[in-house]
Amino acid sequence: MYCKTLYVILFLRYLSHVIAFPERTDLNSPSLSGILTALRRSAEPDTYSRELNCHIDMAGIPGEYYYTSQGHEDMCVIYFLAAEDEIVEIEFTEANFDCEAGDHVQWFDGWTMGTGSFPSYEDHPLNLTERVQTVCPGEGRPMTFRSNQNAAMMTFKLTSRGSSLKIVLETKQILEPCNVLAQDPSGMYTIRNYGANRNCSFSVIYPIHVSVVEMAIGQEQNEATLKCTESEDYVEFLAGNYLDNSYMRQDAILCGAAGHVNSVVSEDRRSGLNINLNCQNSVVRLVSGGNQDNSLTIEYRRSLTGKNDCELSEY
Repeated sequence: MYCKTLYVILFLRYLSHVIAFPERTDLNSPSLSGILTALRRSAEPDTYSRELNCHIDMAGIPGEYYYTSQGHEDMCVIYFLAAEDEIVEIEFTEANFDCEAGDHVQWFDGWTMGTGSFPSYEDHPLNLTERVQTVCPGEGRPMTFRSNQNAAMMTFKLTSRGSSLKIVLETKQILEPCNVLAQDPSGMYTIRNYGANRNCSFSVIYPIHVSVVEMAIGQEQNEATLKCTESEDYVEFLAGNYLDNSYMRQDAILCGAAGHVNSVVSEDRRSGLNINLNCQNSVVRLVSGGNQDNSLTIEYRRSLTGKNDCELSEY
């Protein structure tokens, strides 16, 4: 858990140079060090409790999180990240703030940073306005929120001294995960649509080398092909410096079938079904029309060359 959170913190440090975060964000502050310290503990979910840090914090351990304002504070951002086969659920057990007095609390189903969001608007089952929920106590609005993928976020600005909130975070395992934000920069993962008409993306916030281990996409089951223009089912390999894959470039597209082509990722192998994605964010996106049960297993590894084919000036 420590390494996984460190990986995301390094990503946040990178984004601090290219994206405008809320004012006075300090990614080297003791608050982030506190996250790493907390994640080293072997706390049981029903006993874990800690104060949220402003201006940026991350939470992944099920338990209780709370915050009390000292007044006149800037916007705070909390990123939630669960395991790849889990979703995030938070419940406000205390909501001692006043929206009419200028206090602001919002839930977002996914992550948003600078340009765009994860998952993209094309891949999420809800439209963008439905993904944003404003939290105001005493208005009959829901106080429990659940994400559609393993990543979610909450923003709040409690301007009144003494305003406070308390949430209980739970992570719930699901049987058919679709859009996933990877916790590790290297590993193996299977993307599947389970026969549904939906797009599923696997996002790794690093340049990576990808090797297709096994795939069965579309009606053609004899061989893999790059000629997928007439197919409603295909997988695309995207690279870019954005969190939102709709802004990223397509480096490769595949459909058809292949089995255990190459189970080892090698930096110097560029033949066969090996793809290099050399930008800050790498996405493998399975597009499905709903008439086939498509699946793709990949092995991926972070590139250590330091090469970035995408210009940071894009931001």
